[in-house]
Amino acid sequence: MKVINELSKEYAKKSKLKRRITVLTIALATCLLTSIGIFAYSMHCMFIDEAVEFTNLAYGSFTSVSKDQVGILKNHSKLKNVGEIINAGDVKKDNNYINISYQDKEALELNNIKLIKGKTPFKYNEIALDKWFMDSQKLNIGDKFKLSGKEEFKISGVILGNKHNKANKSVEALISKVYAEDKYYRNRLVIFITEKDYKINETITSISKSLNIKDKNIKINNSLVNLKEGSLSENIPYIIITIIIVISSIVVIYNIFYISIIERIQTMGLLSCIGFTRKQIKKMIMKEGSIFAMIGIPLGIVLGYALSYLVIPMIQLNNPINIKSSIYTVPVVSIIIFITVYISTLKPARYASKISPIELVRYSEGNSKVFKVKKRESNKNILSDLAFANLWRNKKRTLLTIISITLSGMLFIIISTIFSSMNVKSATEQQIKNDFEITPKLSSDLYCEKENLSKDSIKKLNFLKNASFISNIKYITGEIKEKDCQFDVYGYDEAYISKIKKNLLQGKIDANKLKNENLLILQKSDRYDYNRGLKLGDIVELIVYESVITDKEGRKIYEGKKTIYKFKIAAIVSSRDLDMGWVMGPQFIIHKDNLTGIFKDVNVSAVAINSKYGKEEELNKDIKNIISKDTKVELKSFKEVYSKTKKEKQNIELIGYSIVITIATIGILNFINTIITGIISRKKEFGMLKAIGTTDNQLKSLLLKEGFYYLGIACILAGILGNLLGYFLFTLFKKVASYAIYHFPIIQTISMVFIVFIIEYIVVNISINSITKKSIVDEIRCD
Repeated sequence: MKVINELSKEYAKKSKLKRRITVLTIALATCLLTSIGIFAYSMHCMFIDEAVEFTNLAYGSFTSVSKDQVGILKNHSKLKNVGEIINAGDVKKDNNYINISYQDKEALELNNIKLIKGKTPFKYNEIALDKWFMDSQKLNIGDKFKLSGKEEFKISGVILGNKHNKANKSVEALISKVYAEDKYYRNRLVIFITEKDYKINETITSISKSLNIKDKNIKINNSLVNLKEGSLSENIPYIIITIIIVISSIVVIYNIFYISIIERIQTMGLLSCIGFTRKQIKKMIMKEGSIFAMIGIPLGIVLGYALSYLVIPMIQLNNPINIKSSIYTVPVVSIIIFITVYISTLKPARYASKISPIELVRYSEGNSKVFKVKKRESNKNILSDLAFANLWRNKKRTLLTIISITLSGMLFIIISTIFSSMNVKSATEQQIKNDFEITPKLSSDLYCEKENLSKDSIKKLNFLKNASFISNIKYITGEIKEKDCQFDVYGYDEAYISKIKKNLLQGKIDANKLKNENLLILQKSDRYDYNRGLKLGDIVELIVYESVITDKEGRKIYEGKKTIYKFKIAAIVSSRDLDMGWVMGPQFIIHKDNLTGIFKDVNVSAVAINSKYGKEEELNKDIKNIISKDTKVELKSFKEVYSKTKKEKQNIELIGYSIVITIATIGILNFINTIITGIISRKKEFGMLKAIGTTDNQLKSLLLKEGFYYLGIACILAGILGNLLGYFLFTLFKKVASYAIYHFPIIQTISMVFIVFIIEYIVVNISINSITKKSIVDEIRCD
């Protein structure tokens, strides 16, 4: 054992080229996997933070529960951090919406509400208010505060609610438990986190059944739960990249060890002759792989962390990405790379151990196979024939090198195909179809308000002198009878109805009929079954309620008197050309006059505006001035969305090409190893060629042609297979990204070919110096 370890260490030290390339390959693979692990985990944490920001930390809630049920849930073995809430409703005061509730300590933690001053309400008439609201009203602890009517409270504390509260004019107000139980005990609910972060839905369903809680009283925070549980589809890109890295690394490391064994085959024979067993020879080669792995893996991990801290901050998203690393990243990456090295060295080790001692001692790479070169009248093409013949002296080595380069080239072309097909303008038009759009904020309750924009603002917007097109959009929501889902109806004027005619898929759009008859236009749903099987010609029964509120997850809660209206689906369009935020069910379009006539009291919810040529900046300022007091709506401009989309594409390209370049480097290392090792192992052969009159320039030309054949075959294969696979993946990508437009990556393909041939030229020129510096006699003597 000691002898094997010493021999492995000595050879690892002696073969500098092999050691450097192998260690660098392992380090690059480790670096890339570590970076991907850190990036994936950081993105996952960012998405969780975003979900918590717009909802809360709870996985779900049970509404309309009794005091006894709260006690059982507080002590349930499958739940942790169970918080009790008693809702006292909402009050509108000075254009602010005050959300009144009692919340215990656990509920406050789960809702991200912090007490920053004073104390939580304890006495009957005590209240704690949101800091931003107290500052705006110039209120202090101990002051009297009236919510509505004659009811007066004493302020006991200052709380810090959701950071979006101020922008949304939303105020958190906490009341005491004694007050809440006295007046609102029926509005009791619990929010909670399950003990385990998997099978969350099943756990919640199981608990609800055991306590006879009705389905309608179960609310699941799907945006957070889906992230906590994770999904295979979410991790598929990372799995594919890991597989590609592992395969590329296996091919390179295998090729390095295979060439290494060919170089040392006589040494292996001598070891067999002096008593080394096959098992010991195999173990010696496997040990060499372990030595390289123990050097390359720590180096790669350090480089991976360095690369993550360098690249990730450059990625600009809506929210900053905080670099986070899972405790599993380093051990999992280390195990994957060790397995990769083990697989890479296993076959070469078996190959070396199975050859008999006599064959091993007699072996010479030069006589492994004799190639006949056709006799020519002219020696003009003799170098090309020799180069091509030498290429196939060792078929396995040649094929492995070609496969390695082909894989890298294919990946580059595939990624380039997808990136070049990501049309920024088309992607922007998926989000905004007009120069300017005024819509409700995603986090607001404005969808359900009777007045989204003030009448004064609407009047001024309709008389903008720098606008070439203005359309007022009306909106109402409710439920569809027997479909168990909500709907959204948008009231378009004739100008906007004319615009969406270009999106017609089925049926006929007639503005007059839409204005005078109970007809709807249905927007097609591609990615999700929002349409609940609705089709052209169906009769839809829409239920509209007297009042509607929106919860923190964007769900509509319907209250009061309900009225049923019947409509017929007259047409189906691919897009309604206006993004109004949350989509929770079928999306319908109706003439705005008909909407107002049927549903009553429906005001303008959004406005679409196009600018006159060259007047965009002036129009932007005019619109901002008009809606400055309408705090629950937001202004989107095509130019700003385009710029944001372009940055997002650049971020994706940065990540994608970083991965491709690293994988390509692994393939290039394999090519460099093949060329340099081939030159070193054929020094004697080159000496003999020089002895019969071959010049240094001819030798250089011979080696350049050999490299040309390697790269030429690889580039042709990469070009054909990469573009075929790239187009296939584009068709899949197109299904989830309708904005994608196919572009053949001609510039990227040409660039790839140019770069690899430049690398080949540099490598051959550097390597040829080791031959030209020695005399013919020294080269022929070389062993």
